[in-house]
Amino acid sequence: MSHHTHLNNYITSLSDNADLREKVTATVDAFRHTVMDDFDYISDQQVLLYGDVQSGKTSHMLGIIADCLDSTFHTIVILTSPNTRLVQQTYDRVAQAFPDTLVCDRDGYNDFRANQKSLTPRKSIVVVGKIPAVLGNWLRVFNDSGALSGHPVLIIDDEADATSLNTKVNQSDVSTINHQLTSIRDLATGCIYLQVTGTPQAVLLQSDDSNWAAEHVLHFAPGESYIGGQLFFSELNNPYLRLFANTQFDEDSRFSDAIYTYLLTAALFKLRGESLCTMLIHPSHTASSHRDFAQEARLQLTFAFERFYEPMIQHNFQRAYEQLAQTDSNLPPLRKILNILGGMEDDFSIHIVNSDNPTVEEDWADGYNIIVGGNSLGRGLTFNNLQTVFYVRESKRPQADTLWQHARMFGYKRHKDTMRVFMPATIAQTFQEVYLGNEAIKNQLDHGTHINDIRVILGDGVAPTRANVLDKRKVGNLSGGVNYFAADPRIKNVEALDKKLLAYLDKHGEDSTIGMRAIITILNAFTVDPNDLDLATFKAALLDFERNQPHLTARMVLRTNRKVNQGTGALLSPTDQALSRAEVAHPLLILYRIEGVNDAAAQRGEPTWSSDPIWVPNIKLPGQRQFWCVDG
Repeated sequence: MSHHTHLNNYITSLSDNADLREKVTATVDAFRHTVMDDFDYISDQQVLLYGDVQSGKTSHMLGIIADCLDSTFHTIVILTSPNTRLVQQTYDRVAQAFPDTLVCDRDGYNDFRANQKSLTPRKSIVVVGKIPAVLGNWLRVFNDSGALSGHPVLIIDDEADATSLNTKVNQSDVSTINHQLTSIRDLATGCIYLQVTGTPQAVLLQSDDSNWAAEHVLHFAPGESYIGGQLFFSELNNPYLRLFANTQFDEDSRFSDAIYTYLLTAALFKLRGESLCTMLIHPSHTASSHRDFAQEARLQLTFAFERFYEPMIQHNFQRAYEQLAQTDSNLPPLRKILNILGGMEDDFSIHIVNSDNPTVEEDWADGYNIIVGGNSLGRGLTFNNLQTVFYVRESKRPQADTLWQHARMFGYKRHKDTMRVFMPATIAQTFQEVYLGNEAIKNQLDHGTHINDIRVILGDGVAPTRANVLDKRKVGNLSGGVNYFAADPRIKNVEALDKKLLAYLDKHGEDSTIGMRAIITILNAFTVDPNDLDLATFKAALLDFERNQPHLTARMVLRTNRKVNQGTGALLSPTDQALSRAEVAHPLLILYRIEGVNDAAAQRGEPTWSSDPIWVPNIKLPGQRQFWCVDG
């Protein structure tokens, strides 16, 4: 077998999709250079693989698996969602991609043991769901067989932020699944643990003490036909997003609009030879609301078809048609679409997807389907030709990763021109905050930011993830609208900074506007303990402003001949406190040149600054955004 047989065969299998083939190849190359070049084969490495929700992460995982099979990895473990259907789906894809390897499911212990005892054992891939009983059984098998020792092991944890992290970190305890995964990893002589997710907030905010902080990150862009957050949430005033006020009247009215939009879209698909068109309704997590919306959808369908030719119904279709025409320039005449729709009354099915109603994807793999559900509509479920979404689920304290996993409208196999998402404007604003936060992460990656320096940036009302997986002793945030100053700054070259700032002061005066990059350059002269002043997060925030508001400038205020003793717990004068309160639009850096205080302080036995004179920075971000980071 040639050195790259598995990878060559897998890449060849993607020959009908040149875009995907190119992106998977790039991911494998990045894996080699970023991870394998630094791997010593006896240590553990945590690696984050980040791609957009429903953007094809499994294809990239398979590319990395193929490359490892061609290398010295003899055992690969794939951890998936506990959902039995998703485990089977992953198993089938792996078995199809690598027919010459031994692929084991949750019950494949005997085959695995027998293979290990063979004179020439085949390379093995174990695919299991993250279920305590299943993980416990395989932990015993791995321990008894010694299969993970000797050769390096690749563990791929799909949706690694969902159930793998320690949910008892703030109780000085370890949750069951996290303990089991740690035990499996510890059995390996050398392990690459690939944390795969489309919502990386929780992984990025793991502390070093947790032993689950990623050391490297691989990020891949979605394919050309991917429909994601940019279409709906980069600008809220767009024809694909149908916003309404958060009142019962408006919700009822827009629900009716959504139904008529979907009916027209389904008929249009049938006219164009498409036998599948899907609508998704996501009201809340309660089963009662699912039943209510499913019943209302049935009533709307019945009403529309019973009075199909009445002026009011025809007017509703006319309005939906005109709205669709804003983005689909090839719509046939409305009359032609309605002629098709008139004969489709029995073609529509309504499915409730929740724990009370077991369903499988085959139930909506064909035909014209309306899906109603809540939590079960999250990770892993795929709805092809999902064209109409009605989303009214509210949360008092939304979490970025959970909310984004609800965005089943993202993905491939969508027809962009007729996609519509109906939701209250308040919820859309929250989605936009998460979209901007995700783009900020990508922007930091694109600028080569080391994973330890990446910041999670979100609006004030959005948490990055659930609190029980974040070590509250280590994770904190920098808030917009708050002054922060360095209590004990160190300056690498005091004379050089002094000369630069005094020259700037002579030229531009005490109070001036300045570019984001210039502020970063000035701050690079300081060395500050992150527990004192988190300059790294402030710099990340400036880069985020530069990307999203390229015309925005920062404001810098320079004050000289200040007499402030070190350790007083305060810096700004009343005048500058008022200035800071009034500045709500621009990032603000106030620098005080403190001079002539150290000698007197030393004589009194009080703390002194690291130099005299010294420049001391005070920073403030505008708005109400939160810039999350982890301290070690």
